[in-house]
Amino acid sequence: MPMDAPEGTLTMLFSDIEGSTKLLEHLGDGYAGALTAHHRIVRAALAAHDGSERHTEGDAFFIVFRRARDALLAAADIQRGLAEHPWPGRAPVRARIGIHTGEPRRLEGGDYVGLDVHRAARICAAAHGGQMLCSEATIAVAGDPPDGLVVKDLGEHRLKDLSRPMRLFQATPAGLSREFPPPRTLDAERTNLPALANPLIGREAELGHVLDGLASHVRLITLTGPGGAGKTRTALSAAAEASDLFPGGTYVAFLAGVREADGVLPAIAAALAIQDTPGRTLLESIAEALRGPPFLLVLDNLEHLPAAAPLVAELLSRAPALKVLATSRAPLHLAAEQELEVPPLPDQDGVRLFLERAHAVRAEFSATDETVSAVCRRLDGLPLAIELAAARTRLLSAEALLARLDHRLDLLIGGARDMPDRQRTLRATIAWSHDLLGAEEQQGFRRLAVFAGGFSLDLLTPVAQTDEAVLEALVEHSLVRTIAPGGGEPRFLMLETIREFALERLDERGEAGELRDRHAATMVAFLERAAEEISSGHQLEWLDRIDAELDNIRTAIAWIRERQRHDLELRVAAAIRLYGLLRGRWTETRSWVEGALAHGPEPAPDRFGGALAAAVILVRWDGDDAAADARARELLAFADEHDDRWARAQALMGLAITPAEAGAFGPAMELLAEAVALSREVGDDWALGVALNNLGDTALKAGDLQTAGARFAESLALGERLGLLDRVATARGNVASVLLAAGDPAEAHAELRRCLKAARALGYPDPLLYGTATLAAITLAQGDAEEAARLTGTVEAAFEAANTELQSYERHRHEALLVTLRERLGPQRLEQLRVSGRAVALDDVLDAVV
Repeated sequence: MPMDAPEGTLTMLFSDIEGSTKLLEHLGDGYAGALTAHHRIVRAALAAHDGSERHTEGDAFFIVFRRARDALLAAADIQRGLAEHPWPGRAPVRARIGIHTGEPRRLEGGDYVGLDVHRAARICAAAHGGQMLCSEATIAVAGDPPDGLVVKDLGEHRLKDLSRPMRLFQATPAGLSREFPPPRTLDAERTNLPALANPLIGREAELGHVLDGLASHVRLITLTGPGGAGKTRTALSAAAEASDLFPGGTYVAFLAGVREADGVLPAIAAALAIQDTPGRTLLESIAEALRGPPFLLVLDNLEHLPAAAPLVAELLSRAPALKVLATSRAPLHLAAEQELEVPPLPDQDGVRLFLERAHAVRAEFSATDETVSAVCRRLDGLPLAIELAAARTRLLSAEALLARLDHRLDLLIGGARDMPDRQRTLRATIAWSHDLLGAEEQQGFRRLAVFAGGFSLDLLTPVAQTDEAVLEALVEHSLVRTIAPGGGEPRFLMLETIREFALERLDERGEAGELRDRHAATMVAFLERAAEEISSGHQLEWLDRIDAELDNIRTAIAWIRERQRHDLELRVAAAIRLYGLLRGRWTETRSWVEGALAHGPEPAPDRFGGALAAAVILVRWDGDDAAADARARELLAFADEHDDRWARAQALMGLAITPAEAGAFGPAMELLAEAVALSREVGDDWALGVALNNLGDTALKAGDLQTAGARFAESLALGERLGLLDRVATARGNVASVLLAAGDPAEAHAELRRCLKAARALGYPDPLLYGTATLAAITLAQGDAEEAARLTGTVEAAFEAANTELQSYERHRHEALLVTLRERLGPQRLEQLRVSGRAVALDDVLDAVV
C-alpha cells in the first residue's frame, strides 16, 4: 500500500470477484494462479491511471483516485483485461466494480473512513460480475464520458445500507456490451424498511451470524442485549442484506409504542398494510398474508411484551415459509428460536462511530485515537451512549468529555442491583446527558416522555406545555430525533431507552398523573377535530394524521380506562367511527367502541348516541350483521327516548341494510328516505351523502334506474362540493353501474375511471374492489370478451386476497357475466383466461385504467 494518501475530493473504487467461492471450488489448485492474474490486471490499471491502493483483502480492492476520469478509465482497463485474459478451465473471472466521488476522512494511519467510503462499497455490492456502477457524483465530476466508455442512467435505487435512494449509472467499455439484471438493491415494492440517516458501523460478525441463520433452516432469530446496544439497527441492516432471500417481502413492525400484547397483531397488520376483514380474526388475516413465498418479518422491541411470544409461535406455525427476526432484551424462549447477542462494540468500531457522529456535529472536530478510545471504553462500547457523547462535541473537547464521563459514571453507579451492569452504565450516560440541560430543558425532556411513538409539533404546547426552543435544544442534544415521513411535516421521536429514563424523572417529580391526564384530553380533542375534518373535507390529511398518532391514541385510551374516565371513552368512541371505516381498522376501533358502550350512557349521555352510531358501522364491517342490527335497534330506541334526530337517521341507515340484501326493497327504501330527510334537517352532509347513496343503491337493486341515478347524482354533487373523496368514489362507481344497466358502456367506463382515481387517492378499498368488478362487465359490453374474462379472474383473486365477498347484487351480476362469457368463449377458453387474470395484480389493472 503506498504511503501517500491523497486528501480532499476523491473518487473511490471498490472491486471484487463475483462468485469467488464457487470459482475456488471449480478451479481447485488453479485458483491461486487465477487470483494472481486478477491482482496483476487490477494493479496495472491503477498504476496506469494514478490510483492509490488503500486496502486489499482476498479478491477485494479499495482504490482511491484524485480524478474521477482516472477512476473510470482504470475500471474500464480492469474489465477489458479480465475479459481478454485466457482463464483456465473455461472459468472466466468477472469483477463487480463500484465507483463514488466524495470527501472521505483520512485517519492517522492512512485509512479512509466516512459515509462516502461506505457508499462506494455499497455501490460495488449492488453490481453484477462484469458490471461497473457509478454514483451520480462521479459522473457529474468526470464530465463527458472518456472515449470508449458508454454511460447509461439506471435511475434511483436504495442501497442495502438503508440509505436514501441514490442515482446509479452503468459505465460499459466499448466492445464489452452485455445486458445485466437490475442492480442488487432494495425492492421498494416489497419492503417497508426505513431509510436511515447513517450506515451501520461495525457489527460485521453479528451481521454474518444473522445472515447465516436467515439462509439456514432457522425460523426465528432473536437479537438480545442491553438497551442502546444497537439491536434495531443491526436487525434492519441484516434484513436489508438478506432481502434477496425473501421474494415474498421483508417488512418491519416497530412495537416500542405497543403497551399490551393485544396490540401486537394490529401493529403487524399496520406494517403489512392489512385491513380488518369480515368473518376473519386479525391473526387469520396476517397468517394468510404471510403464506406463500419466503417472507421475513422483523419485530422490533419485544422485551416489554413477553405475552407476545405465543403469537409469534402461532404465526410461524401457520406460515411455513415465514422467518422472524426479533429484537429484545431477553429471549422469547420458543422452540424455533436462535438467540444472538448484540454485544458492545469493539474498541476500533467504537472509535469509528464516535468520529463519524462527532464530525457530523462539528466538521472541524479533532482528537487523538487514544482519547476517543478511552471515551468509548468508559461508555462500555454501547452505541447509543457513544452517540450521545459525540453529540456533546458541539461544546466540549474529547479530553473534557472524558473528564466529565469519569465524574458522572462514578456518581450514578448505585442503581438497582438487579439491573445488568451495562444498563446501569447506559442509565448513567443518559443521566449525564440530561444533567447538561438547563432547568427548563430538563422539564421539557421529562414531559415529552408522555408521547408514545413520537409526536407532531402542534401537540407540543397543549400536552408538554413547552416551546419549540426547548424542543430544538433536546434535538441538538440527541435526546429527541426528528423524522420527516414522506418529506412532510416533521415528527419528533424520543428513543425508547431514553424515554424510559425520562418517565422515571417524571414520576420522581410527581408530574406523571397530571401530564397523562392532559395528554389523554388532548388526544381526545384531536380525534374529535379529526372526525369533523374527515366528515367535511381534508380527508387524506386527517386520516394520515390519525395514522401517525395511533400509538399516542392507544396510550391515551389505556390511561382513560385506568382512570375510569368513561366520559372520555365515549368521546373517543363517537369520534373514531369514520377513521375505522375508511382505513379498514374495524376490529381495533370496534373494540374501543364496545369497551366504551359497556359502561352505559353515563356520565356523558350526549356522547352515547355517537358511540352507538360508531358501533352500528364498525360491527357491520367487522362481519357481524346480527350484532350490527341489534346495535341499530338500540340506537333507534336511544334516539326516540332523547329526541335525537341525528341518531335516528344513523339507526335507520343501519336497519335498512338487512331488508335490502333480502330483497325487501320497499321497506328498506322507506327507512332510507326518512334517513335522508333527517340528515338534511340536522345538517350532517356526510351522513346525507351516505343516506342518498344507500337509497340509490337500493333503487338500483330494485331495477329503478331513474331513482337510482338521481340519488347517486345528488350524493356525488354533495361529495364534490365538500371534497369528500369517499363519497365521490362510491357515488361515481354506482353511477357507472346505472349507466351500464342503461346501455351506455362508454360513459360508464369514463365514470368508473373517475371512481377508481378518487378511491385510489384515498386508499379506500371497497370502491376499488367493486369498481374492478364493474369494469369487467363494462369491458364485455364494449365487445372485448377475452379481456372481460381475464378481469373476472383478477376480480375473484382480489376479493379472495381481501378476505371478503361480493354483495348480493354484484354477485348476481358477476355470475350472469360468467354465463355470457361461457357462451361466447366456450368453457375451456374462459377458464384459461380466468386463470391468467388471477395472476394479474389489482394495482396493475388500476394503473392501466386510471
